[in-house]
Amino acid sequence: GVIGDIQHLFGRIPDSNTCLVRRRASAIGLVIHHDDNYLEEFRFPRGTECPGRSLGASKGGIVREAAYLDRAPRSGARCSLAHWIILNNHKWCYSLEITLLDVQRTE
Repeated sequence: GVIGDIQHLFGRIPDSNTCLVRRRASAIGLVIHHDDNYLEEFRFPRGTECPGRSLGASKGGIVREAAYLDRAPRSGARCSLAHWIILNNHKWCYSLEITLLDVQRTE
């Protein structure tokens, strides 16, 4: 549910089953295969450090996918960040829309 969505967007740590793959249009995919047969992929458009799309899947199919939209440089951030994220959870049939309001750098 929502906790898994938040982990997908902000908190799952790559482990030893992580690899980089080349995708269409020179995009790079960071693929993480977790021990619980859950697979995540974060696709990075050419020349960026922040993902443009991501998905999470289990052996039953796609569980969730996210699109990171309206990318722009933000003060305090080291790369262009998405101003708007749309996450669709296919398992529980709902969508989350997240709007970035501000970025504050902590030292």
